[in-house]
Amino acid sequence: MKPAVFVDTDVIISSVISSRGASRMLIDSLEVVKTISNISLVEIKKVSQRLQLSDKSLQATLVKCECVSIDANNSRSKTRFGKYVVDEDDAHIVAGVVEAKLGILVTFNQKDFKREFLKRDFEIIILSPGEMLQYLRGKNTI
Repeated sequence: MKPAVFVDTDVIISSVISSRGASRMLIDSLEVVKTISNISLVEIKKVSQRLQLSDKSLQATLVKCECVSIDANNSRSKTRFGKYVVDEDDAHIVAGVVEAKLGILVTFNQKDFKREFLKRDFEIIILSPGEMLQYLRGKNTI
């Protein structure tokens, strides 16, 4: 069975910007199932437009990801998951990981999440794209 991960917005955007970085390698990997949420999707599109990224490249990236639907009421996410993030506006990321029933969040912004609480309460670990690639290459346990 393939490992499945929740991919943060920064990883998706990075994979569109660079065709050779760890983010792109992770998104292109057939060895892992990549998941985003409907809320992340909106955020990804806004950031992509702001950075004037190619819509074609973005769409080519997004088709490689599954999308889980979470409650669009951000105040509920903030109430339930706000204590797991430094900035409550990132609570929807935790909501997506939990809703998708995944144990790995891939992000460059590891400092934005309260790792010890995510591990304790949901058995979620946080990895950078490079760390996830190392795991896949070594097939090691995390």
